[in-house]
Formats: sequence, structure tokens, C-alpha cells
Amino acid sequence: MADIYTKELNDEQLNAVKYLDGPMMIIAGAGSGKTRVLTYKILYLLDHGFKSDNIMALTFTNKAANELKSRIHTYAGDKKARAIAAGTFHSVFSKIIRKNAELIGHTSSYTVFDTESTRSLLKDIIKDMKVSERHKPDLVQTRISQAKMMLIDPYDYAENQEMIIDDTKFGQPHVVDIYLEYWQRCRRMNVLDFDDLLLFTYKIFNNFPDVLRNYQDQYTYILVDEYQDTNYAQYAIVKQLADLNEQLCVVGDDSQSIYSFRGANIGNIFQLKQDFPNLKTFILTRNYRSTKRIVDVSNNLISYNKAKIEKKIVTDNELGEPIAILTADNEHEEARKVVSNIFQVIQNYHYNYKDFVILYRVNALSRALEDELRRLNLPYRIYGGMSFYERKEIKDVLAYFKFICNPNDIESFKRIINLPPRGIGNTTALKLQEAFYTNSDLTFSTLLSHIDEYDLDISKPTQLRIKTFHASMEKYRLVLDQLDAFTMAKAIIYETGYYKYAEADSHERAENLDALLSGIRDYTEHFEEENDGMFPTLQDYLAVISLITSNDDMDDDNVISLMTIHNAKGLEFDNVFVVGVEENILPHFNSLMDARAIEEERRTFYVAITRARKRLYISFAMTRFSKGVVRFNEPSRFIFEMDNEHFDAKSQKLFLNGKYQQKSLPNNFNQNQNYTKRPSNDKPKRLPDKNEVDTKDKTFFLGIKLLNKLKEGMVIEHNKFGIGKIVSIEGNNSEAKAVVDFENVGKKHIILKFAKIRIL
Repeated sequence: MADIYTKELNDEQLNAVKYLDGPMMIIAGAGSGKTRVLTYKILYLLDHGFKSDNIMALTFTNKAANELKSRIHTYAGDKKARAIAAGTFHSVFSKIIRKNAELIGHTSSYTVFDTESTRSLLKDIIKDMKVSERHKPDLVQTRISQAKMMLIDPYDYAENQEMIIDDTKFGQPHVVDIYLEYWQRCRRMNVLDFDDLLLFTYKIFNNFPDVLRNYQDQYTYILVDEYQDTNYAQYAIVKQLADLNEQLCVVGDDSQSIYSFRGANIGNIFQLKQDFPNLKTFILTRNYRSTKRIVDVSNNLISYNKAKIEKKIVTDNELGEPIAILTADNEHEEARKVVSNIFQVIQNYHYNYKDFVILYRVNALSRALEDELRRLNLPYRIYGGMSFYERKEIKDVLAYFKFICNPNDIESFKRIINLPPRGIGNTTALKLQEAFYTNSDLTFSTLLSHIDEYDLDISKPTQLRIKTFHASMEKYRLVLDQLDAFTMAKAIIYETGYYKYAEADSHERAENLDALLSGIRDYTEHFEEENDGMFPTLQDYLAVISLITSNDDMDDDNVISLMTIHNAKGLEFDNVFVVGVEENILPHFNSLMDARAIEEERRTFYVAITRARKRLYISFAMTRFSKGVVRFNEPSRFIFEMDNEHFDAKSQKLFLNGKYQQKSLPNNFNQNQNYTKRPSNDKPKRLPDKNEVDTKDKTFFLGIKLLNKLKEGMVIEHNKFGIGKIVSIEGNNSEAKAVVDFENVGKKHIILKFAKIRIL
């Protein structure tokens, strides 16, 4: 086995893999073989005295965890691969909580709330507290999530004057009360949300040192993938687990830290050296993915960041095609140019559709691209939109599964009680919910089975229907441990009548249910193979499926991919198009007055361009219609920060002859901002753009009304294209047209009966 390391790894990778003398950090530049190094690191551990069940490997997606286990299986065999605790933070920590649930006031049958269930519960709480005018569920949810990621429970929150003052300042003074009620109701229902899986793992380890010591003894070597994306809670738990043995390997890239909006803290990379003084850092600089041109422009771009670990990425790959900068008058022309170039590359180089991706900073930019792709009948898929598990029929069935496994899960109960229709309305469901919450010693199952003993103002026929429903659910609960997940799921879907209900509504919904059952069957068979014939229960399946991430839904269909840059992280394509590379979009307008935020925006663009293997196209539109106004745009400062000697000839001419000038920083932009200070929760206010033009401005007139005054050589202002000089005028009355040479967009033919202009 020793020869395989020197054969498969370069010197940088080999040094990192062979180091076993304490905590270590691997800074893996884009395309430098990060997953390969992680795989061989684990194999090296197995070759040097570490047992499989003593290794924990934490990732951010199930896809990454499965890829890691698959590679280990190839080299070390199935038994060793299965024994390694490799999975996402949430899946690994969920198993820890399930074994110790009673320590935090829950039972091992707890279910996990998705975002929709959390928001529904918060909506009910806000309504009950009569503060709905000032508190919006999504904003409160974000605030609670932020608190949990900082390991702040509602009792700590109540003592945190800074957070309470912030809430009051932003018009949400009751967040602290809502958080406490949400916390208590979740406990009554025996449910956790995603953030709880981190918060409660930390609490178990912090409050029960003997439990922590057991896991420290069990997992003597900890590996963390994408460490730059960890939030404070994840960092704290990793520190707890690694404190005793100090056998820790984190892999990440400070240049790809782009998730601060969900709590990720690039400071965790810089903090690690303080927590582990003996930390040794290894830097992987050889890129195996991209052409030399792409590597060079990305190096030049990221060099403008101040908060970074110094490194220069290199490659032995070919020089490659020049980078193309596509300029367009507006978003529609941008879409036409992007799709036209895709079509041309396919024709010339015989690529498949799946070899192309179109990336954007915000989802709103996809519409014009979709219109153009549809117009030319090109196959595409938008990732990061509705995933398979977010479809109504799938969420309905999963709610059935959750309620059967956890009889106190009222949010799931409310979703399914009248699906298919049973004559039990929402008003009745809310009465049951209120009775449950106001009787602390009452289980929801007892309430349903003895509903006639409570004065709830529910009619006798409805009470009977509720009892019938409860009895049907209890039938499944009695055999939960006796039937495998597939057999149970199939019975529930068909016997409750839900399949027929969905099929009557839409054939597509029935097909989705078939696809779900097929997936559960595959899961069941795979589980049995891995566990010597022992079958998984429905609860086992839920524990896995509740933690599915959006990136886990991606398939290998032959389609052009459209996605946000944030969804593209970890992926790579032969041909990458990055659109909307304009000031106020990339960098986003919320970041313009914050040096730290600008650096994250630069890292975001860096992630985008480093997804490319062969060809890179960057586009911007000089005008873009947004929120009722036409905006005049400037190309992003990031384009100027790339090495333009690698641009194609046309793009070099545009940027070297002065037609496009780099935007200067505003006078109050703080370039020396403290990077170690925790980001403020204040949401930056949008600054008015001097180039915004109100299409309803009454100083503009229809050109036809000014026809008698217009002359060649006259300077005018167009409400969309800006200032220009009239080159020629032809036609009369309603047929009149003008050719205008605009300063920003060049010559345009405008029809005067439609054009809104004014004479300067």
C-alpha cells in the first residue's frame, strides 16, 4: 500500500497525508485535489494503527460524504468504509443526539422540522401573541437561527441586552418571547429543527463531560471538510471533540469562504492556530482542474483581498482559450449572447449540454436566460429551486411518516389531517392544537383517542372522524419496529388513500410518489446489505431523509445547468458562463460600504470562475430593468482585477482602450476595516444609484411630441439609454425614427412615437 501514496499524490499532497504528529490544517486551493487528499489521509490513518470506527469525517453535503466513503470502499473494502463515521455535520450529530435525547428533554423518536414547518409554527405563535403586525415569521426565524448558530438558547437570549436592543431597533421587540415559546412548543412536540442539531450536540457535550469523554475516546481522529464554511456552533463542537487527543485535520480554502449569510465565519480558519498552538499548516497549490489562463486570472483577482492566507495557485495544464467578456445593452441581449455562444461551442467542439453551466449572483437573473433557452428549445434545469423533496405530494407523505413516528408532531398532523379530505377542517385542527398546548400533562395521542372527554366545541361526527383517523395511525405505530421502511411506506401511501387522491389531482404527482417509493426501496436494500440483513425501520429512513440538502438532488441528466454561484460550490464544468457581473449585483449592493463584505463578494466571484475547466465567459448588461426602473450599470470592479492579458482580443480592446473605466471606491469606504470583529446584524440600506432613471419622470416626453424641435447633431437624453447625439432622423409623424449615438451603449435606432426623451 505504501507505493500507492507516492504514485497517486504530488509532494504537497503526500506531506499532508503522511503527517500524524498533531493537529493540522490543509489549505486546498481550487481544483487541487481536496477529496483525493482526504481519501488518502483516511487510508493512511488505517495503515498506521487507527481503526475505522475511531475516525470521524464531517462534510457539508451527503454527496461529499458518499463520494468519500465510495473512494475509501474502493481501496480499503466495504467493511472499513462502513465503520467510519463519515457524514454531514447534521447527520453525524443527529445520531449523537438520538442516543442521548433524554439528556435534553426529548426522546429518541424525535422528528426534524424543515423550514416550512418551522415557519408554520412561528406563524401560529406570532398570531397567538397578537404581534403579527410587527413580527414576520421569516425574519423571526432568521433571528432565532442566528442565535442558535451562536449557541444562544432562549434563556441566554433573554439575558443578552445587545440582541434585545437590536431587535427593538429593528421593530421586533418580542423576538425573545417568541423564541422561548417556540423552544417550549418544540419540546412538547418532541421535534428539533436543523439548528438544534448543532446547539443540542454542543449542550450535551458541555453539560455532560462523561458523554463528551466517551465520544473523545471513540473518535480519536477528526477530519473536517470545507472548514472555511463552518459556523460558530460547528467550530465549537469540533473543538470539543478534538480537545483531548488533538488529532484533527481540517481541510478548506479561505479564498472560497462565501457563506457568511448562513453563519459561516472565515475567522474560524485564523482562530484554529490559537486554539491548537501546535497546528501545522499545509498548502496545496497545484490546480488539476483549470487551464493556465483561468488559474492566472483567478490568482490575480483574489490577490486584492487582504484577509487571506498567502498562496499562489499553479497548474501544468494547457494555456487554454482566452477568457471572453460579453457586453450587452440589456438583460435580453445578454441572454441571447450567452445562449448563442453555448450553441456555437456545442457546434464547434461537440460538447454535451451537461458540460455547460450558467452562474449568477441572484436568482432573479435567470428569467431572461430561461426565456432564451426556451425560445431555442435547449434543455436546461435550474438548481436550487424546488427540489424533489419540496414538492407538495412528497412533503405530504413525509408528514404522514413523521406523525406516525412521532405522535406529538402537531405541524405534521395539521398538514395531513384532511389529506385526502376527511371532513376535518383547519378550525378543528387549531382547537386540538390549543388544547394540547394548554394541558401540559396531555399527550396528543391521548387527546385524539379521548376527544369526546374534552369540551372543545367539536361536533360528534367530527369527533368520530378524528378517532377513526387516530386509530389508523396507531395501527401503523404498533408495527413500526416489525416492518422494513419500504413495506411500511408503501402501506401508508396506498392504505390512507393518499395515492389515489394524488393521482386524481395529477398524474405527475402519482409518478413522484412512485419515484419516492423506488428510492425508499433502494435505501432499504442498501441498508440490509450494509447491516448483515437487518432491515431499516421507517424511523431510520426519516433520520436520513430529513437531512437531505439541496445539492444532494443533483442528477446527471444531459441539460444545461443554471444556478447561483453559492449552489455551484464544489462543482466543476468544462464551460462556465458567469452573468450579471456588474456593480450592485456582483458585488451586491448590500456589500458596497463594507470592506469585509466586498472581500466575500470577491471570493464569491473567485468561486464562480474557478468552476471552469476549459472555457470561461463573463457577461454584463449596460442596462437592466429592476423594481420598476431601468438601471444603468457599470461593469464590476472584479473584471478590472483580473489579468486582462488573458482576455480575448475583442475584450482586451474594450477594456484597454478606456471605453470601460474601473469604478472608484466611495469616499467613505473603509478599506482598513477590522476583519476579526464579528459582523453586525444590521442590514445595510440600499444607496440610491446615480444612474437610476425613473421611467415615470415627467421631464421626459414621447419623441413624437418633440419631432418638430429635433435636429441632427442635437444632444438628447433617453430615459433608458442615457445621453446621446442624434445622427439622423427619417420618416414623418408616427413613422418617424432617429439614429442616436449614445455615450454608454453606442448607436441605437429609436422609434420616436415610443421613445421617452428630453432635449438637453
